[in-house]
Amino acid sequence: MSPSIDMNELYLGEVSILDQNEFASISCTMPFACELSLIVQDEDGRTKLDQGYKLRPGNQAFQFSIANLSQGQYHVWIDVADKTFIRTFTINKTDQDNSWMKIVRNFFS
Repeated sequence: MSPSIDMNELYLGEVSILDQNEFASISCTMPFACELSLIVQDEDGRTKLDQGYKLRPGNQAFQFSIANLSQGQYHVWIDVADKTFIRTFTINKTDQDNSWMKIVRNFFS
């Protein structure tokens, strides 16, 4: 069982897209060390990512890869300290996303 928390001390920011749709980041403030569960689902409710994090007390950010996600809207379910938070983000693919660097990266992954 997670310790009782003051919800005013726990903060989860919105999803920020980084590095031309390669990674997403969420800033947070945790009042104590805890484990966080993150699930990313597409518009149809299909799970695209299920990941866990061990967070320390204080201000920080955690990142997750979105490089293999298609264009569209996604919902992020975040479970921490027996509470569930939902955030959304949208991936907009551009011609830049099909650059030779992405092709090379995909070839070697």
